[in-house]
Amino acid sequence: MREIKSKDQENDVWAPMSRDEPSFLAQMGVMEGMTEHSTSRNLELLPTFTAIKFGAPDETAGRCETGDTEPDAGLNVKYGVTSNLIADVTVNPDFSQIESDRPQIEVNRRFPLFFPERRPFFLEGAEIFSVRGPVAFVHTRTIVDPRLGAKLSGKAGSTALGVLFADDEAPGNFDDPTGVGFGQTAKTFIGRVKHDLYTESHIGGMFTNRLFDFDGVLQDENTSAGVEFEFANSLSLGVHASRDLERFEGLDFIQNRVNVEGRVNTNRAVQLGAGFNVGDQLFFDVENPFLGRGLGGISARPCALCPDSSRA
Repeated sequence: MREIKSKDQENDVWAPMSRDEPSFLAQMGVMEGMTEHSTSRNLELLPTFTAIKFGAPDETAGRCETGDTEPDAGLNVKYGVTSNLIADVTVNPDFSQIESDRPQIEVNRRFPLFFPERRPFFLEGAEIFSVRGPVAFVHTRTIVDPRLGAKLSGKAGSTALGVLFADDEAPGNFDDPTGVGFGQTAKTFIGRVKHDLYTESHIGGMFTNRLFDFDGVLQDENTSAGVEFEFANSLSLGVHASRDLERFEGLDFIQNRVNVEGRVNTNRAVQLGAGFNVGDQLFFDVENPFLGRGLGGISARPCALCPDSSRA
C-alpha cells in the first residue's frame, strides 16, 4: 500500500480491496519469485570526547592555578551482522553518563560487594551469558576500565551465541610506579553457546578466561580425612579432621579442626541428629589478625516427615 498525502490522503493498493470485506489484511496480495535480495545492515558509530582540567588555590598569588587540559576520546561501533546477530566494538569507552551505584556498607572485606550492570556495551545480549548455577559464572562489573572491548551476541537459527573480549586497564592503575602490576592489563574472554532442543529444553556450554599475574605465594590449602560408620537400626557416626592453610593480610594461618556427628532414624517420619566441631579459628581483623579457638555444634531435634532437614 502506498499513501500519498499530497492527494488528500490517497491510498493506493496493489491487490484489489473491497469495502464489503471487513478484514483489510485478509485481502493482501502475495508476491512470489522475489529472492536473493540484499538486505540493509544497521551500523551505528557513537564517538565520545571529554576533557578535564584540575586546579588548586595558590595562597601566595591569591588565585587559582590550573593545570593542563587532559582530553580523552573514544568510539563505540555497533553493526548488525544479521537481523538477530549484533557485533559491538568499543575503544576507550566513556561511562560517565551511567547512573551512579547506590551506596553500600562494606562490613566484610573478604567478599566483594555486588553492583548491577548498567553500562550499554555489557548490557547488549547480557541474557545470553546468564546461566543458572550455584555461583555467578559471569559478572561483567569485574571489568572496570576497558580500553578495548569486542562482543558478538545474538541468535543464528536455533543456536544462541555470545563471545566477549575486553582488555581492562584497572588492575594496573596505580599511583606508585613501583607497585606490583603497575601498567599491566587484564584480558578477559567469555564464550557462550546454547542450542534449543525443544520448547523448554536446550543444551549449551560456557568458557571463561582472565589473564592474570601471581607472585607465586600460596593463598589457600586444605587437607582432610574422615571415616563414617553405618550400624543397624539406621544408626550412623562420622569423624572428620581437617588442616587448612589460609593467607590473610600477608600472613599464613594454619587451622586444625575436628568434626564429630551422629544420626539415628527411629522411623520414616522422625530423625535425630547431633554433632560438634572444635579447633582453630581465624579472627579476621585487618590490623591484628590472630588465631583463636572455635567451637560449633549441631543440635538434636525431631523432624516429622522431613528426614533430610534434621540439622539445626
